[in-house]
Amino acid sequence: MTELTNQRAMSPDPDPATPPHGARGREGAPVAVPTGGPLPPPWVGWTITILVVGLLATAPLVVSQFSIRVLTNALMLAAMAQSLNIITGFTGRADFGNVVYFGIGAYTTGHLINMGLPTVAGIAAGALLCSTMAFLIGFPILRLRGHYFAIATIGVMEGTRELIVNSAFLGGGSGMSTPIFQMDPDVFFF
Repeated sequence: MTELTNQRAMSPDPDPATPPHGARGREGAPVAVPTGGPLPPPWVGWTITILVVGLLATAPLVVSQFSIRVLTNALMLAAMAQSLNIITGFTGRADFGNVVYFGIGAYTTGHLINMGLPTVAGIAAGALLCSTMAFLIGFPILRLRGHYFAIATIGVMEGTRELIVNSAFLGGGSGMSTPIFQMDPDVFFF
């Protein structure tokens, strides 16, 4: 055992019998990728998308207001879950502040609707403001790596929460309420 501990590390073999797998641009062993069969033609995806959008557009004519509200909440939470999937699943970053942008868009939309702006304009303004804030906040934070990125996103989340809770303009600790959407020709459903 002492013979092994007293030996110095050897330099790597410049011409090994089998090359290392994918080391520094070298071609490694081929990897089998399961395919699962051929992909369907593009028109299938478009047809399914059009059918789903059509069903969602006709939902207010068939289902109750309660069902519309539940469906709306489910779709909003699915969108938020997908954003979390993109940032943590595809990029591998531990992001705890992605809900900030969701909240900025929601508060902007709700506040503008309470001020009398049409719903579609409020949603567009909310999307524009949360995109702008995501760019301005994300530009410096995305330069951080690892735990520093996670801590910075927690800081953004907590800072935004404190700003909203302590701002009377945004409803303070009580939050804000928006009018319930009715089946009015001027206001569709969201």
